[in-house]
This record gives sequence, structure tokens and C-alpha cells, in this order.
Amino acid sequence: MTGAAPEGAATAEDSGAGAEGAGGESNYTPPASQADLDRIIQDRLSRHDKKYGDYDDLKSKAAEYDKY
Repeated sequence: MTGAAPEGAATAEDSGAGAEGAGGESNYTPPASQADLDRIIQDRLSRHDKKYGDYDDLKSKAAEYDKY
């Protein structure tokens, strides 16, 4: 079994991190430090918050509509 991952080891296919280009080369580079990882996570959370930022406004408008 040469070249195979050890039993129970996660592969790129398992983790969904297989962003491979047309040539089979991966363009993923892992974060170099904890600060980089924290920045990546914070960016993702801010995009999520922005996506649902008007939820309370829409919820109140829906409640007003339901009154009629």
C-alpha cells in the first residue's frame, strides 16, 4: 500500500478542500499563522452578518403585513 493515506486519515476529497485547477494542481494555501486564520474567519463571519443584516427589519415588515 504505498502512496495511500493511513487508515482514518482525512483526505482533500473528504474535507471538501479540493479546489483543484484544470491541471490537477491545488491553489489552496493553508494559513501561515493563527492571526491569518483568525482574519479569514472574521472575514467570513462579517460576510454572513452582512447577508442577514436586515433580517429584523424584514421580520417586522412581515409582522405588519400579517396584521392586515
